[in-house]
Amino acid sequence: MKKFKLVALLSLCFLTFGCKKTELTGDYAGYVGDWTSDYATLSLKSAGIGTYDYSKEGVTKNVKNGRVIIEGNKLSLKVAFISTNFTINEAPKASTDYPGKMEMILDGETFIRD
Repeated sequence: MKKFKLVALLSLCFLTFGCKKTELTGDYAGYVGDWTSDYATLSLKSAGIGTYDYSKEGVTKNVKNGRVIIEGNKLSLKVAFISTNFTINEAPKASTDYPGKMEMILDGETFIRD
């Protein structure tokens, strides 16, 4: 029983602290904020934590307080063994369609931020 408790405790520590995350500062500061698309919302915090909600035609996907990882043109939100991955088609930039707002394109879907 003691061995089981030790393994459970070590597993919990690994899940809590073992996954790297990307602090959204410096080159990644433009990703911070609340983003919306036609079917999704994406909230990214400077501490490297994010939330994603998607709903389209009865299909939903939610990630709450996931670790944000940005590597190359990939952005991921990870919670324990669950991962939501995006291809960054266009990094955040000033929107030409929505003056005064920012836009980025993930998996071909345009996200807008005030």
